Amino acid sequence: MISGQDEIGRMEKALNILRRRAEDADRLRGNLEEAVMARTGDVVAEMQASDAARAKAEAADRSKTDFLARMSHEIRTPLNGTIGMLDLLVAEEPDPDLKQRAHAALASARALLDITNDILNYAASEDSKNPDNAVHFHLREFVGQLGHQLQSLTLPKKLDAIVDLSEGAPIVLYGDVVKIRQIVGNLISNAVKYTKSGTVMLSVDHALDAQNGKPVISFSVADTGVGMTQNAISYAFDAYTRADSAKRAGIEGIGLGLAISRKLTEALGAALTVESEPGVGSRFTLTVPLALGDAALARDEADVTGDVARDLNVLVIDDHAVNLMVARGYLERLGCRVHQAGTGAAALEAAAEQRFDLVLIDLDLPDMRGEKVAELLGQNPDAPMLIALTAYLVEDTVESRARLGVSYVLQKPISPRALASVLDGVSSGDPREQMSVLESLRDDISDLGAETTGMIVREFLAALPADVDMVLTASGKAQQKAAHKLKGAAANFRLEALCAALLRVEAGADAESLDAVKRLAAEAARLLQAAMKEAGLQTVAGSTK
Repeated sequence: MISGQDEIGRMEKALNILRRRAEDADRLRGNLEEAVMARTGDVVAEMQASDAARAKAEAADRSKTDFLARMSHEIRTPLNGTIGMLDLLVAEEPDPDLKQRAHAALASARALLDITNDILNYAASEDSKNPDNAVHFHLREFVGQLGHQLQSLTLPKKLDAIVDLSEGAPIVLYGDVVKIRQIVGNLISNAVKYTKSGTVMLSVDHALDAQNGKPVISFSVADTGVGMTQNAISYAFDAYTRADSAKRAGIEGIGLGLAISRKLTEALGAALTVESEPGVGSRFTLTVPLALGDAALARDEADVTGDVARDLNVLVIDDHAVNLMVARGYLERLGCRVHQAGTGAAALEAAAEQRFDLVLIDLDLPDMRGEKVAELLGQNPDAPMLIALTAYLVEDTVESRARLGVSYVLQKPISPRALASVLDGVSSGDPREQMSVLESLRDDISDLGAETTGMIVREFLAALPADVDMVLTASGKAQQKAAHKLKGAAANFRLEALCAALLRVEAGADAESLDAVKRLAAEAARLLQAAMKEAGLQTVAGSTK
């Protein structure tokens, strides 16, 4: 209540206004605090929900990874046996007709494995780019394999199968044959499926790209089947769709083959076209740019034989009977004496009774992990070369070899050529190190010139005996310093095995590491001398060779 209109009254009025404003500010502050608390609660709830969703997604991702790893193993294990036994059958079958049939079955099994690997890799990485896996391959042999597939599909339906490869086609090509095989295989399968009577024909033609002069190959699959309308053609490559005529004809399938083929065609940088007419038939044509290949790099796995006897004592550790038969067949063909063990314990017992030059270890043993077996075998003073065998998608990298405690990681099914390379490496040094040393010399020649590079290598070789003797005879810090100095010099030529042994001496010398330095230094000298000859360098100062 205001007492008057004088100065005191005006002050009272002003105080009332301030009081009301303070009350309004208090109410506003309270409302703001309530809003902040409510919003904070919402944010906390959202964060908790996000954390729960993230945990659920991570759990799903781990589950997917575990599932793919298991699928990889479970699918590839029986394929290993199929491919291995067919490979041995191809090598040992004397009847030409049976040999040819077995070879066709082997090619199909290997194609299935390639496709399985692609699917598993794609699903694991969700890489829609479909990375290129180009290889050298014989075109005639490849077309022959497709022809066998066509004949095997048309025979039960009593259809005529025709394969035509144009004259003058390149003999060896370089490209992603796995994707090409999958596309053309899908086209052949569809053509047979949609054809009740008449003919299915595979035609392979070639031309040269006018711009770069490289070969362009076309694979056409024509049939006398139900055909498609122009409207059906427009969605022929969409997933899960098929022409009405196919549905009415009761043809099985959901129409994924062409959709997959289109994606693979895009990954190849190729083109896939179709011509069709209802009641007349269809023609699908894949036109793919390739490069000329190298015949020396396109040899068939079955060409690997035991002409050169390796004469090695080998232990194979695997609990799968077929895998053991396959490994034994390959190794005996390559001139080895083979012993078998079904468990890690049995392998350790065998290794205690006799010495092996090489041990192949399946990583998925029933009683212990293959890594543990490798660790225990590697503790022996005269340890054999250890090779991991796996049906999982484990790459043969430095990290993988170090983690598993082995010298190589071989994928199942075992490649006879890769196995032969490993066997050769047991007695003549790691072939990859040989190539690495040669590449280092070629790089030096490019940077420094042949004369300077030759002089550097000759000086290293001349000083090597004295440098090794210093490492072997010195002690304490003098020995560590000598090992460090020699390691630095050896690293210039990528002598990785010798460098690894010298590194162990730096960390603390023992009899085993010193023996390794002595042995690997002699091997390093041999590698360097061989690499010098291969690179065209003078092995003796002032000489011409």
